Amino acid sequence: MQKKVIRFHRSDSNEQQNASRSSRRVVRHNFHQSRSTQQGSHEDYQKNDSYQNPLFAQNRPKAIQSPEQQEQALRDSQKKGKEFFAQRYEQLGGDCVPVRLREAIRINPYLINEQVMVARLKALGVEVEKIPFAQHGYWVRARFSLGAIQEHFLGLYYVQEAAAQLPVSVLAPSSTDTVLDACASPGGKTSQLSEVMSGKGLIVSLERKEHRMPALLHNLERMRVPNVVVYEYDAGEAGRLGMEFDKILLDAPCSGNYASDAEWFDKRDFAGVMTSVSIQRRLLGETVKLLKPGGVLVYSTCSLEPEENELNVQWILERGGVVLEDTGLQAGIPGLTAVFGRTLHSSISLCRRFWPSQTGTQGFFVAKLRKV
Repeated sequence: MQKKVIRFHRSDSNEQQNASRSSRRVVRHNFHQSRSTQQGSHEDYQKNDSYQNPLFAQNRPKAIQSPEQQEQALRDSQKKGKEFFAQRYEQLGGDCVPVRLREAIRINPYLINEQVMVARLKALGVEVEKIPFAQHGYWVRARFSLGAIQEHFLGLYYVQEAAAQLPVSVLAPSSTDTVLDACASPGGKTSQLSEVMSGKGLIVSLERKEHRMPALLHNLERMRVPNVVVYEYDAGEAGRLGMEFDKILLDAPCSGNYASDAEWFDKRDFAGVMTSVSIQRRLLGETVKLLKPGGVLVYSTCSLEPEENELNVQWILERGGVVLEDTGLQAGIPGLTAVFGRTLHSSISLCRRFWPSQTGTQGFFVAKLRKV
């Protein structure tokens, strides 16, 4: 089975665009020669995208007028470290208590009966415990790498953090839907979408970074995903695809969280958070336009910062054309409707926020938007 990979290249003039269109290539990828299944990082989006880039100008927070406010903003942007973020989380009703994440998998019911797979793992000496809030998810513990055994290579399960399994279940695509996975690599959520859709319908999977394509393509082949077309393309320009979608999954590039990265507090500052906000708003603003009337977009991040979560949702609600719906999730807590003295739209409580110390997962956020 082969997937089509179509590369689009940005250009700065109509002449260049026409030349680019005429030179698009279809690349047939040999999955068995994929060099890596490395997941990569959402930081890839940030390496070449600056918060000062004019591309993101329309998504920046409102201009700060006075020199005093500008100086304060500069000081805030440089703030970092555990103490700074801990104070923020305390104001939001959370904390940064250390959490040891448990390894988790998602069984592929498209290829194997769930109970048969559980029995098969237990026979190999793997400790298996059902994740109560993830439909096909299990916490696992083994003396060996679960990514290096036959069952994994056969696509019978996907190694995937517990909270990361939830956005697709919230989106709940049907077998007749046309679905966009806007930021797809390494392919966990794309393969999960296909499983929910019983391998039917159509999934358009976008990945901007060329070096992340092998992991995406390898995982889609390993999981035997039959109903996807993969584009090496920036979701922030997805309107050029000329398509509309019933469902869209935007698991956005974000600043991450301390539970999944032991060095997170040393690496992150507030300026980095706001860089993520710029990227997220560009992607969110563009992908919402691609929804059919009544279509659903699920926005998720693995960040705890309200600027990347509730405040982004407030921003898209203020632009109009979409409303929030209940995610249906029982895990986590309602989205925040009061953030650092600012009162947000009451419907943001329909979102779900995951504090690691409360859920035993990485930090996470999920919102469900419907186009009206």
